[in-house]
Amino acid sequence: MAKPLVYLGLGYVSTGNNYGYPRLTGLGVGVEKLPDLTPGLSLYGSAFYYPSASGNYTVTSATSSNYGKSYHQQYQITKLDIGVALVLRHFPVYLYGGFSADQYAAKQNAPIGQTHNGPYIGLGIKF
Repeated sequence: MAKPLVYLGLGYVSTGNNYGYPRLTGLGVGVEKLPDLTPGLSLYGSAFYYPSASGNYTVTSATSSNYGKSYHQQYQITKLDIGVALVLRHFPVYLYGGFSADQYAAKQNAPIGQTHNGPYIGLGIKF
């Protein structure tokens, strides 16, 4: 078997927020390299592209001239993740950390593009 193991994938994204815009859903494609859970350091990462994540929303402000109208909102979403895992010999818990980011490019009835990113760290258990 070839190393490193890299996989092509189909993805489904579902996003939510608390600022009045709709839940966005969509299908996408990507590539992923999982960490090798053998003792030592191992790199992992993924990149997924969702060309048209979308949802519908209705204007609920009674003072708006668009009150009651529904709109279809659409974004093009790119999600990236890269990190490193530290696996210890004869110990089932491993440490991992990395950087995750996504970018929302406005396509239809979207007021502005968005970017979210930041570092993370965690513990995993290998079986």
